[in-house]
Amino acid sequence: DIAGALPASVPAGETTLTVAIDRRDAAIARATATTEVTVTATPTTLSLTATPPANETGNLTVTGDLRVEAGDALAERAVTLTVDGTVVETVTTDPTGQYRATVALPAEMAAGDAVTVTAQFEPTGANLAATTATQQVTLPTPPAADSGGLLTAIVESTLLQAALIGALLINVI
Repeated sequence: DIAGALPASVPAGETTLTVAIDRRDAAIARATATTEVTVTATPTTLSLTATPPANETGNLTVTGDLRVEAGDALAERAVTLTVDGTVVETVTTDPTGQYRATVALPAEMAAGDAVTVTAQFEPTGANLAATTATQQVTLPTPPAADSGGLLTAIVESTLLQAALIGALLINVI
């Protein structure tokens, strides 16, 4: 059995391996051996964090990283980003295996919609395994027009206090 690491550029699958001993000026004869070997795909991991926009009309921020299962970063690799199955961008990982993109949401997306964001790594001509990461994101909805928030609560509390004090004064007099 032969075991060892091969460069990622060697594709997974069946391939021919040739080993040659070329020892000139040695007491052994030159020899060559050829055999079929199976190159297995190296497992990869892909992370994904999709941050919804601050308001219902903003863009989606997508970050993550791509690594081999052993933890080493995969630099300069293409990662395809989709929103609800529609490709929105293809990004390239940096030297540390990380990627970041700000993507415009498709026009048919509306406030309150839940969308599925997917990052996908599909190598070609390499012995790296494909991997996918998915996250569900709910787009923000605008605040209700009649909602006054904290200010409304303070005003209502003050009015209630004034009404109670007024009722007490009437009972005292």
